[in-house]
Amino acid sequence: MEAAFNIVRNQFDKIILVLIGWFFTLLFFVWVLTNIVRTNNYYLWFLTIPLSLVTSIFVVKNYEFNLDKTRKINWLAYSVLVFLLILVFFYYLEPVIRYPLSTVGIPNKDLHDGISVFIADHGYAPPDTAKFAENFYILSSQNGLYLGYPNLLHSFSALLLKAGIGPFQATWIAVSIGLFFASLAVFLLSRFIYRDDLFSALLGGFFAISSFRIPYAGVASIPMLFSLILLLPSLLFFLVSLESENRQRLNFILPSICISILAVSYGGTVLLFFGILLILLILLFLFKQKEKGLNLTRLILFSLPLLIFCLFFLKRIYWQNTFPTIKDFDPYELSQRLLPLDQPLYMIVLVISVITYLYETIKRKIINQQTKEEIYRVFFFVLVILFFAPIGFYFIFSSLNFQKMMRLALVQPFLFIFFLGYAIYLLKKPWRYILIAVILLFGLIIRPNLSFYQVVSPEVRESFYNQSDKNKSFTLLSHWRLILNDQIWSKDIFDGLTWLKNHQVKNKVLLWDERGWTEETVANWGSIYLRKKIIRPSELGIKNLQLDYYNLNLINNRGLVVFLIAPSEKSLDQYKSISGSINLFSQGQVFLYQLP
Repeated sequence: MEAAFNIVRNQFDKIILVLIGWFFTLLFFVWVLTNIVRTNNYYLWFLTIPLSLVTSIFVVKNYEFNLDKTRKINWLAYSVLVFLLILVFFYYLEPVIRYPLSTVGIPNKDLHDGISVFIADHGYAPPDTAKFAENFYILSSQNGLYLGYPNLLHSFSALLLKAGIGPFQATWIAVSIGLFFASLAVFLLSRFIYRDDLFSALLGGFFAISSFRIPYAGVASIPMLFSLILLLPSLLFFLVSLESENRQRLNFILPSICISILAVSYGGTVLLFFGILLILLILLFLFKQKEKGLNLTRLILFSLPLLIFCLFFLKRIYWQNTFPTIKDFDPYELSQRLLPLDQPLYMIVLVISVITYLYETIKRKIINQQTKEEIYRVFFFVLVILFFAPIGFYFIFSSLNFQKMMRLALVQPFLFIFFLGYAIYLLKKPWRYILIAVILLFGLIIRPNLSFYQVVSPEVRESFYNQSDKNKSFTLLSHWRLILNDQIWSKDIFDGLTWLKNHQVKNKVLLWDERGWTEETVANWGSIYLRKKIIRPSELGIKNLQLDYYNLNLINNRGLVVFLIAPSEKSLDQYKSISGSINLFSQGQVFLYQLP
């Protein structure tokens, strides 16, 4: 028997709310430590974990719902949800577990890894000044401008770093954890549309792999993906607070934290969220739900003081990203190399579901029923329609910033998930479960070789597809190349950096990479790993990687340690012949030489 409409149906649902609230409160506390308290006290950082849990329990306990204690708990649904969440979580972690360098190569991730490492070491964000950037190990900071980036992801990653996670893996693991909690939110939010707990469990469990654009958003901008992940849990707490029978002010705490967290996570996300709340507010008044509309207004107004307070601690790059202009257009932005809609099967099923809902609405005059269930169904339906064809957004706003409008297409999977299975839900059991599972698996796991993938963009295939793992079907690594292959990064390079780190070499390190085209990525991530700036030849005035008399004079008598990658036999012999040079490390194509 299907459950009656209610977002929280039993104590297990309250436990889920506590867990999601724990995550959001923890994010808020670590951000406060980084940006306001600015402390590196180890105990204070880890005290945030139990403190945020206690806070979440205290607030969620205050929510009151009319729980139906006579209805049996669907143990199968909760078991399936937990099993799928664990499975999908390890699906995202599998590349990192199998190869620790797997996340090296995600565009601009070196910047975000560097900020996270700095916060973990010092307890506060790096200064966004050119002088600091010139002398420190975060090389891709645009003269310090990007060091003022909204640092919620970085603060949480810093906590993971303090817990022992590696510097190349922390931000990716932070995103994976965020997707775990977003999936729990999908499970609860889907109850506004479906009364079948097992169906909701499949939607929530498979959500993180329901669309190839979810991991692709990480490739476009990893802090943007982390920010988008927070949208659905934030919406959940607003709706839970709205539906709670207890109207105490404690209900306002988690929504206030959610909006503040969204604001400090990435420029523009909180404006998108306010737009979503505005749509809900309009619909509540249209459906003559004046009391709920006023309660939602109170929730929003109550959240503003904390939001405004947090905004005072943000740097200028935040406002530049929030209100971009055509001057900020980036021709290499990867989100622009993707079609604004998902793969064909996904879109066909979604279109059928949307048409089915419209047909039901017209035929049965559902929209006139004005039940709580139908109001929220209309709300999610409107969100889907607004983001169904973002071409309208592009046409209106692309003159300001095409890049920003293209990124709106990456929001689609976070909203489409709710109506993706509407037509399938009308089928009888167990066919509805089988079909929705297959459709969701086709989003990322099952990859038919359709021409669509050839049309999307060569950039997706050539820059992010790992040819060495192309036959390994069931791993994220083989579809989006989160690792640059051995042509750029190899175990030898990593071992050379590890040798320098373990021996605490104080001398300046000069990168001499005769492959040429890999110099920037090795220098950027290598500097972060060593916590010291690696010098590139151009900084010493070297224009070509040939050890002639001129270049030799530039590097000699500086006490440099040269990090030599793939040298020719001639170059290697020249380094060996330098008077006073000492070979510190040799492995494969990597050599370390201490120069006088």
